[in-house]
Amino acid sequence: MDRARFSAIAHTGLSFLNPLPASFFDEVAGSVRLAPGERLIELGCGKAELLLRLAERHGVAATGIDRSAHFLDEGRRAAAVRLPDGAVELLQADAAGWPLGSSRWAMSICIGSGPLASVAALAAAVPAGGWVLAGDAHWRGDPPPDLLAALGCTRGDLPEAHALEAEAERAGLVPILLRSASTSEWDAYEAAWLANVERWAEDHPLDPERDAFLARARAGNERHRRFGPLGFTVGLFRKR
Repeated sequence: MDRARFSAIAHTGLSFLNPLPASFFDEVAGSVRLAPGERLIELGCGKAELLLRLAERHGVAATGIDRSAHFLDEGRRAAAVRLPDGAVELLQADAAGWPLGSSRWAMSICIGSGPLASVAALAAAVPAGGWVLAGDAHWRGDPPPDLLAALGCTRGDLPEAHALEAEAERAGLVPILLRSASTSEWDAYEAAWLANVERWAEDHPLDPERDAFLARARAGNERHRRFGPLGFTVGLFRKR
């Protein structure tokens, strides 16, 4: 299965690739203090919607790294219309191990992309007073064996609740905003995901991956309805 293609289909029409609403990211953009010309980086930037909003609001230069050509193409099309001066650079690459450097960026970002960069690495990439936006899925409590089996993972594959805050504290970061996705936000995200794949499958009955994509989307939706949502928390931090 082409997972990148599946994800692009599932996220059709969605600006952000996680269950948090766009209003949260607008709140982030309004909370950070950034000077025109400062540089930002996002690992696993997806369609780069957050970078576009930050660049539009603050006049900063931004670099986004992602493996998905599908998402980057969409981001580049949006950037060409909204920021034709080239303020946002999008690069197709594996963001895991990307050389962030030390005190190189005014803001470093990694959301919902697994362990592409530790909170400590994101913190080291910004100077004192710099900004870090980080977060991902996590367990809400003790995951039952059936949920682990359905996800095909072990308990150690996801962090515990509040791990983000603890890691940020150890990295010398001060929390400014913390936001966890609600059950209703997860429900809406999962419903949109499934509807996109169902519509695509109806329009592409002869595609060789149609059945596999449908099975994956439906299994994910069934898992969500049976076990409820995972935790998903994103924090905006400032370096001491």
